[in-house]
Amino acid sequence: MGRIVQAFKSLTTSAYIHGVEQHGWSSFPGRLWQRNRNDGELAAVRDYIAANPLNWLLDPDRPSPL
Repeated sequence: MGRIVQAFKSLTTSAYIHGVEQHGWSSFPGRLWQRNRNDGELAAVRDYIAANPLNWLLDPDRPSPL
């Protein structure tokens, strides 16, 4: 599975670079894809995602529901 993901990332990055050069797409700084995360970083991302709906409900700047 890892090799399939690696190939997908490589092909899509090449295609995007071609689009930047040939079609004027916006370029991207650094890497197009995120790097692998260690267990601590992954846990922090998961915690953020799990808490995000509550944070949205408590955000004083969020738009009012319709």
